[in-house]
Amino acid sequence: MDILWTMFISSNSLFLLFITIEYFKKDLFSQRLQCVLLKLAVFFSVFPMVFIKFAIQAIMDEFWPVRDPMFFKVEGKSPLIAKTPEALHTNMAFKLTYAVFILWLCVALFVFVRYVIILIKLKRTIVNSTSENVPEELLKIAEEQRKELNLRRKVEFRVAKAELSPFTLGIFKPIVIIPAIKDLEKQKLLLTHELYHIKRWDGLMKLIAMVSKTIYWFNPLSHKLYARLDLAMECSCDELVIKNMDKEKRKKYAFLICDMAEYNLDYPAILTVSLSNDKEKLKERGELIVRNTKKTSKYAFFLSLGLILVSSFPIFASEGVQIFSCSEEQYEFFLVEGEDDSVEFLLPGQQKRFAKIEYPVQFIDEDGNVYNVEDIHTREACTNHNYVSGKVTKHIKNSDGSCEVRYYDGKRCSVCGHVVYGRLIDVETHSTCPH
Repeated sequence: MDILWTMFISSNSLFLLFITIEYFKKDLFSQRLQCVLLKLAVFFSVFPMVFIKFAIQAIMDEFWPVRDPMFFKVEGKSPLIAKTPEALHTNMAFKLTYAVFILWLCVALFVFVRYVIILIKLKRTIVNSTSENVPEELLKIAEEQRKELNLRRKVEFRVAKAELSPFTLGIFKPIVIIPAIKDLEKQKLLLTHELYHIKRWDGLMKLIAMVSKTIYWFNPLSHKLYARLDLAMECSCDELVIKNMDKEKRKKYAFLICDMAEYNLDYPAILTVSLSNDKEKLKERGELIVRNTKKTSKYAFFLSLGLILVSSFPIFASEGVQIFSCSEEQYEFFLVEGEDDSVEFLLPGQQKRFAKIEYPVQFIDEDGNVYNVEDIHTREACTNHNYVSGKVTKHIKNSDGSCEVRYYDGKRCSVCGHVVYGRLIDVETHSTCPH
């Protein structure tokens, strides 16, 4: 199975299974578990998981080989590499598969780097348009929150004008922008929410999801997955913020989010993790906050593992690149790549002395020179023949795709080109012509 199809099918199957179960059983998964499943769906769409399988197979073959290294016959369209002392031989299936994958990878890297550059420029703009004069009380609260969450990354805090909704920008050195409101209790809730985003690497996941959506622009599920993940990340952080709150405090927190949604976000929402990005989903978020969904049940947890396993079937079913090699001492092997991408390795004692087939009937002298024999029965006018010993090869291709090659002792006149048949030394047949 092709690498890109594996990524595409795994990601979409996990997301489809998730939204199907959610449709029939809405409150089965907690917001945090939903966020994990959706992040995995995005991850499957951009990371070639089949390489992990290939690596495991390579390790297993190295320590517990199951193939006889002295004889192989591989047919079909499986990607294949044959290693000999002089070179690597690859079939067309390998070349085509990896050409497409490399092209996809270059596009993915280009999109990723482009968005990273935009983020860097946006970060500079925000630094120049906000103030770093954060009140001491707020910095103290922020430091306490960082220690409580065991957050080791360096976080920069900046204060914006009151009408700006709080958000986080950056991945490895994030910046948290908070509005200049005087209520420290509200500031603490806003900080906690944004720090949870940082701890859970939501900024990075949003960037990866955006790259996935751009690459798979033709797939409506990719756009739906991006929007659904954005909401799940916000709801997941809400769930963590309110986990120890009573109903009255949860209501105040829900009203705080609604208040922040009234503020404008002057920067691209797709590049930031904002407290109130999607105003249309505020009602749903408010209901989830007040209701406070229960912790994940064991049933939901094991069901999630089942969803991940089922969506990983394309990875298990994928066809890996087959690699065969021979040593210098064994380099009497014969390698054939035909129309069906079949490859044969034969033992030195078993191999037939195949000649290179260039013409239907050909003569090969002792130096390996190949001559086309147009009419071997016609004796050319020549007063003084000078015959050179060699072999005559006659290639007969049948209508069913099979072929037969006959090998004769023979000789050829170096003056007029007349070829004389000798005795028949071998007959070689192939069910599928590899020449």
